[in-house]
Amino acid sequence: FLKQGVLFRTGHWVTATAADLHILRDTLHIKTYLDLRNGQDFESVDAECFDDYPPSPNGRHDASWPREAGERRRVSCPFSKGLQPRPLQEMAQVGEIDPDDK
Repeated sequence: FLKQGVLFRTGHWVTATAADLHILRDTLHIKTYLDLRNGQDFESVDAECFDDYPPSPNGRHDASWPREAGERRRVSCPFSKGLQPRPLQEMAQVGEIDPDDK
């Protein structure tokens, strides 16, 4: 049993079957799909799910009007875009561990 009005996490969205989309759309009444991926490589593939939750990350729906809150839609929030690991500190470069690093 799943509660309505809460946040759900999906797996690989683009592999959703028609039955999966029916459950998301008509049983759980999911309206907004927050896409946290950065949209590169395999993440930018087009799929059937984006007909129900546009726009597709590949740009297929670019000419369409953005959907409003309350309508089924995909909202891109690529939180990892532009993140890079911090440079190694001098001690780490030579294989030592800073005693203050906890």
